[in-house]
Amino acid sequence: MPLSNATIAEINALNYANEIFYLFWAFALIALGTIGHSLSIYVFTRPILRSNPCACYFLAGTTMGLFVTYVNTPLRLLQYIYNYDVFKYSTASCKILTWILLCARALASWFIVLASIDRLGPSVIMLIFGSLTIRHVQHSVGRVNASHIATKSENVSAAPIQEKLQRQKTADRQLIRMMIAQCAYFAVLTTPISGSYIYISLTINTVLDDLQFAQVNLFTNIAGLLSTTGACTSFFVFTLS
Repeated sequence: MPLSNATIAEINALNYANEIFYLFWAFALIALGTIGHSLSIYVFTRPILRSNPCACYFLAGTTMGLFVTYVNTPLRLLQYIYNYDVFKYSTASCKILTWILLCARALASWFIVLASIDRLGPSVIMLIFGSLTIRHVQHSVGRVNASHIATKSENVSAAPIQEKLQRQKTADRQLIRMMIAQCAYFAVLTTPISGSYIYISLTINTVLDDLQFAQVNLFTNIAGLLSTTGACTSFFVFTLS
């Protein structure tokens, strides 16, 4: 069935919008990722955070975010905008590149998961196992009593220790807020691509016309770029949280 002029114009408009969105969004991600991840590396390598395991996970996630910024995004830009497909040379190179790119994008979010486990895992385990909770409480009480004894006997020597503990608690609270904000950010940005995969799986045997294919292609590309945005702009979420 021949397409009408209006349908052809709509298809061309969708394809043009797809190219323009991908072009500007990709360059924006590269610019924001370069600035944000550079600042994140500077922050998470500070001496006060260097020994904090949660900060180490954030630093690892930032490293994967840099990989996504400088490898994933440019390769997709070459593929979709400039029609230069590095995946087409051989089946082996296609599989290897696809595996590396998908793992890098996944690791950027999985390091946040590990940070969540590091922060919240002990509390959950202590809540489930009552004996560990009691032991933790007793340990906390003993530490408080020891702190009071030290304060009464040596006020001068105890003050720096208490100040150090207070700074550590403040840093921990800030890292927990950053972790929660980052988890919510990744969840929001990866939901569209999950919906896209589900839709493609459900309609895999359905024959789409040119207009429907252009619509699905536009949505899939937008969802794919949004899923990459989280790995490229994590610093700005850290700043806002």
